[in-house]
Amino acid sequence: MSASLFLLLIPPTAGVCAGYAAGGRLGRLASLRFRAGWLLFAAVLLQVAQYYSPPVRSLFTRDLGVPMLAVVFALVAVWLAVNSLVWSAPLRVAGAAVALGAALNGLVILLNGRMPYSLAAARQAGLRLFLETPKNMPADRGTLLRFLGDVIPVVPLHKIISLGDVFIVIGGISLIALAMRRTPNPYPSSRPEEVNHDSNDHAAAGALRGVLPRRDSRAALHDRRALRDRGLAR
Repeated sequence: MSASLFLLLIPPTAGVCAGYAAGGRLGRLASLRFRAGWLLFAAVLLQVAQYYSPPVRSLFTRDLGVPMLAVVFALVAVWLAVNSLVWSAPLRVAGAAVALGAALNGLVILLNGRMPYSLAAARQAGLRLFLETPKNMPADRGTLLRFLGDVIPVVPLHKIISLGDVFIVIGGISLIALAMRRTPNPYPSSRPEEVNHDSNDHAAAGALRGVLPRRDSRAALHDRRALRDRGLAR
C-alpha cells in the first residue's frame, strides 16, 4: 500500500533520463553542494525502523505520540530548506516543490497518525481493501484532510499516491535534471577583462605613436652630442 518505493525510484530514474535528454551530464551532480547529510541518513533510519523495529515504533507512536512517518517527512523538508540556501533559483524552486510535498504528507499523517488511503482508489489500483500497515490505514468519515491522503491511483504500478507525492515526484525529477544541466561560468569576469584588454591596447597604440619615437629621437640626439664632443662628428 505504501508509495515509498514509488518515491524512492521514480524521481531519480526519471530525473536522470530527463537530464540526459536536456543535454546534461551525470557528473555535474557532484558539483552540487549538499549540507547536513545526517538529516537524510536519520530519515532513512526512521523509515527502516518503522517497519522492522517495533520498540522504536512504539516509542514514537505510543510514548511520544508522534507518527514516525511525519518525522521522516519533516527531516527531508528541513534538509531541503538548509541546502536551498546555496542553490541557484531554479534549483530552489524544485527543492521547494519537494519540501511542499513532504509538508503536505507530514501534515495529514500528523493529524491522523498514519497515511490514510482511499478505498475507491485502492480498488482502481487493484489493491487489497481495508489493509492496515504501520504506515497506512483506510480512510473513513473521521479522517482529517482526507484529500491529502493516498487518493490518486497509479494503475500500471498498482500503487496509490497522494497530492504531496505528486509534488515530491515532480520536484525531485526537476531537481536532478536541473542539477545535471548546471554549468559554472568559466569566465565570471569576462567583461572587465575585455575592458582592461582594450585599455591596454589603447595604451600600447599610444606608446607606438608618441612615447617610443620620442625616446628614440632623444637617444639619437644624445649619441650625436657625444660624438661631437669627441670630435668625431660635426
